[in-house]
Amino acid sequence: MESLIRTVDLKCMYGWSTVLREININIEPGKIVGLIGPNGAGKTTLLKSIVGFNKSVGDLLVLNRDPRLVGASLFKDVFFISDSSVLPGWMKIKELFSYMSGIHENFDFERATTLLDSSGMDVRAQIGKLSKGMVAQLYVVIAGAVDSRLLILDEPTLGLDLLFKKRLYKNLLQEYLHSDRSVLISTHEIFEIEEFLSDVIFINNGEVLLSSSMDYLASQFLELNVKSEQVALAQAFPFVSSRACPGGRQILYRGVDRKELEHLGEIKQSSLSDIFLALTAGGGS
Repeated sequence: MESLIRTVDLKCMYGWSTVLREININIEPGKIVGLIGPNGAGKTTLLKSIVGFNKSVGDLLVLNRDPRLVGASLFKDVFFISDSSVLPGWMKIKELFSYMSGIHENFDFERATTLLDSSGMDVRAQIGKLSKGMVAQLYVVIAGAVDSRLLILDEPTLGLDLLFKKRLYKNLLQEYLHSDRSVLISTHEIFEIEEFLSDVIFINNGEVLLSSSMDYLASQFLELNVKSEQVALAQAFPFVSSRACPGGRQILYRGVDRKELEHLGEIKQSSLSDIFLALTAGGGS
């Protein structure tokens, strides 16, 4: 299958410091991918490298083109909103839409207006007078009005409350569900986005810890709540992490048959945040 993003041993350096180390990812059409990592993990550097904004070495293809060679023509089919994007405060929303129509051939003015109406904002409003939440909504409207094959968002809801974030994600991502387009979203807040993802990439200290579909994660990781008297038996199986909980321990396994564990305690599906914390921390106590 065609890859929308493919990197092989991609590296990025700032001076003598290696910021990205041998990044290998493959994103196919029709995916909603979360790029998840703590602050300083390399998320923004990776996204900017993918679209050719950072110098990098290694193999890199986006829509079968090398962004480092094709320049601005890439953005006909790729829409990128960085964490440092700033909308012109002196413009009215309608003026911004007219400007976008002029610079981006895949921007649909009528669709943008329809999406804006559903958000409750007035097209005559001045951008500089919008609240932080309204500005975030406006970014979502713009992204939804661009007919791009690949949407890349860097921390698009940073600083907003949880309920507002979930509503924005739902409004945005439903545009990409059941299509051959893909979305790559970076965040350090796992719980706000987990339910919307088809795939996930964990990154920390400039390295990809895991790149997987959500279905594969569900099949590979299990969490066992085991009472104190059964801990020794439970820890005889290879485990990823183990931490104390009331009356016993909570143990995370990878690749262990569920049937092997059922007699030891309560088994539940591991959350994405538990898996991430275990892989970055390397265990527990």
